[in-house]
Amino acid sequence: MCHLLGVEAVAVPAGADGAMDLQALEETLHGGRVGTVVATAGTTGLGAVDPVHEIVALARRHGARVHVDAAYGGFFRLIADDAPDGVAAAPFAAIAECDSVVIDPHKHGLQPYGCGAVIFRDPGVARHYLHDSPYTYFTSDELHLGEISLECSRAGAAAAALWLTLQLLPLTPAGLGAVLRPGRRAALAWADLIDAGDELTLFQRPALDILSYFPARPRLSEIDRASAHVLTAGMHLPPRSRCSSPRTPSTAPA
Repeated sequence: MCHLLGVEAVAVPAGADGAMDLQALEETLHGGRVGTVVATAGTTGLGAVDPVHEIVALARRHGARVHVDAAYGGFFRLIADDAPDGVAAAPFAAIAECDSVVIDPHKHGLQPYGCGAVIFRDPGVARHYLHDSPYTYFTSDELHLGEISLECSRAGAAAAALWLTLQLLPLTPAGLGAVLRPGRRAALAWADLIDAGDELTLFQRPALDILSYFPARPRLSEIDRASAHVLTAGMHLPPRSRCSSPRTPSTAPA
């Protein structure tokens, strides 16, 4: 995105767990040339979660804004309770203190692609994105979403689908959170199975629901074969789990 905007981007090294290195961040901020720190609440490669709560404190000391990429992991805020089958609370709670966050319901919000959003803590920043298109938006004096977003017009079906989903599964621990928690339990259980076996080696404990592993005998052909097997097996229920009901003759009044 910095490339598209024509502004300089500075990469901050990550630690062994895939999360941002705080010491490296502080050294980068010390130069005074960074205006926005981009943290990630769930990388799509490892599911790593940056220590957002500590990043916010560092950034504020150096006068920098904080944006959080929570496109994949944002919905885990619903189960960020430090429970055994939940996730770490502090990084997700700190998102409320950041300046902006991106969330994408097509990841864990049960939506099709095309329903993402960037949310700003201060709605007043919309004035920086305002553009005029009177030939399209002329029915109201109120600010229209199409005037402050690059996409402009968009289908309303995605918003309607999200609204309907949240009526059934509200953004609460007992609502959509109850859908996320079994996936989190499965990732933890699978990590335990890998630790106990000798076919695979766990790369690191999952922070969310992404599990990273590699075969104990790491040859590329074996890695490909093992990964393909896991994918195929995961797409099919074992025969004993399939439900079937006996056929019964249909009846009708004579």
